[in-house]
Amino acid sequence: MEFKSTNNIEILVVDTNKINFKELLNNKLINEDDIFCLEKIKNETAKKEKLVSKILIKKFVGNYYLNENGKPLSDEICFNISHSKGLVCFARSEKEIGIDVEKIREVDEKIIDRISSKDEKAYIKNEQNFFEVWTAKEAFIKMIGSAISLNLKEIPSLPLNSFHTHGEGKYLTKTYKFKDYIISICLRTDKDYIFEIKQLENI
Repeated sequence: MEFKSTNNIEILVVDTNKINFKELLNNKLINEDDIFCLEKIKNETAKKEKLVSKILIKKFVGNYYLNENGKPLSDEICFNISHSKGLVCFARSEKEIGIDVEKIREVDEKIIDRISSKDEKAYIKNEQNFFEVWTAKEAFIKMIGSAISLNLKEIPSLPLNSFHTHGEGKYLTKTYKFKDYIISICLRTDKDYIFEIKQLENI
């Protein structure tokens, strides 16, 4: 599958709930090292997310490595991947990109206080609003590939689908509701872009 230009980002999503675990183990892109990495994972949903993530990266990126903070990187293309509660999301671009997905669910009020600015607290009226804010911040962190403890309150998320600056350079974060999930994409750019979500039935 070919990816389009920088200003037309393609997001691939896989619902792992529809995939048989044994079929994943037999995928030609999965090797013994990949299976060995699953030993410490107890939850089958998490295991499937891990395998699907590896398959997508191998299939659409090829060779990759991890930076000092554990972010997967390629010398050929920028990409990022995220998963939550049975959904895996993969994005690839010619510019620095981060993606985060979260299933909409109940949230502890303490978390809202910990990560939200005054304006964000006023915006958050329900669980969907919270995950719009949360994924926008997480997508930025994943874009810059930082494991440094950042003050989440200082990372801007509002207004949604807007240009922001935090640290070095300008970036545009876009947030979208996909079924009962929220997906945010953060791209290092000073120009608008569009994105298309494609759900893969077979990998």
